[in-house]
Amino acid sequence: MAVVMTVALVIGSVAVAATVADIVQSRMGAQTQTKVPTASGLSSKKSLALRAKVLQGPLIPGVKRPLQVTMTNLLKQRLKVTAIKVTVGKPPSSGCQKSWITTTSFKSSAKKKPIMVKARGKAKVTLSVQLKNLSSVNQDACKGIRIPLKLSATARQG
Repeated sequence: MAVVMTVALVIGSVAVAATVADIVQSRMGAQTQTKVPTASGLSSKKSLALRAKVLQGPLIPGVKRPLQVTMTNLLKQRLKVTAIKVTVGKPPSSGCQKSWITTTSFKSSAKKKPIMVKARGKAKVTLSVQLKNLSSVNQDACKGIRIPLKLSATARQG
């Protein structure tokens, strides 16, 4: 099963001491739902919802901020989320580059167990998001625009 959602990151600015620091004001809160495989193929009903938000205030260039992803299981059986990926979309301003925004992802492995989401329950995982601090580049084109983020997840029943 794969879950895909799109959220937006809003960027602004603020004066700090004697210099201007670009601030990413994150008002993230989008949700998506998808189907999961069952013994008889794909379920006909929606099964997993994702919601993401940046914690601990606005993003500042060069500073990683926590990106909390909440998974809501809409099924009557437990789900194991094995991967979550965050991809930055194309900003609407031509002067703002998507390569300036970095994110982390989650993938289960021998050292990282899958995220268990109880039947009709919720689970959270914290990733990170950052606006790179490019001191030699004017990043003003990113101020006040919405930068799309795409969240995708892989899960199985269990």
